[in-house]
Amino acid sequence: MIIADLFMENWIGEDGIEHKGLIDPQISSDYVSRFPQAVHKLRLIEPTKMKRIAFDNLRELLAQGRITFTEEFKKGDSTITVVEKTPKGKDKTIERTVSTEEALALINIELMKGELVNIYRKDTTNGYTYDLNPDLKGRNFDDRAYVCALIALRLSEINRAKLNKSSNNFNYANFIYGTSNGSKKTNIFGSSFNGF
Repeated sequence: MIIADLFMENWIGEDGIEHKGLIDPQISSDYVSRFPQAVHKLRLIEPTKMKRIAFDNLRELLAQGRITFTEEFKKGDSTITVVEKTPKGKDKTIERTVSTEEALALINIELMKGELVNIYRKDTTNGYTYDLNPDLKGRNFDDRAYVCALIALRLSEINRAKLNKSSNNFNYANFIYGTSNGSKKTNIFGSSFNGF
């Protein structure tokens, strides 16, 4: 059983509302008839096979300014500064109190930024890959960094599909990989270590 199997059945939330299940009709084609109400919105991928492509896309979107991160948020903070546009198009800066859920989300973003700083690009005999700093393996995690990279992968797919005016079936053969620049490592997140 894979974790996605748990998403196929309809479920009832804490609010008593029934939610439809999710299914990937390509990977789980044998189960489509067993779960006819499941929505075909789930797409399963093998993260280890897509790691390089996902992190390449993250680097690209960060360099283009299409993905940006929140200002630093520390545990115990209760307000954030928000820039809003006025009806006349001018920027207006306000301080706003965050809810408990928003504070938790912002703390998780901070943890994700910390994980991303510790991911670096490593040259291999087959080109390059991305990995957690070897000094931190077993002590730090990279789950949130993976999630960020997979979001970047999906955003890139959507952008390319719009540019190509094609369907959601994205052709990975269209990716053009950059060449490795030796063992030089640079960090786009600003740490003095190597990052990407």
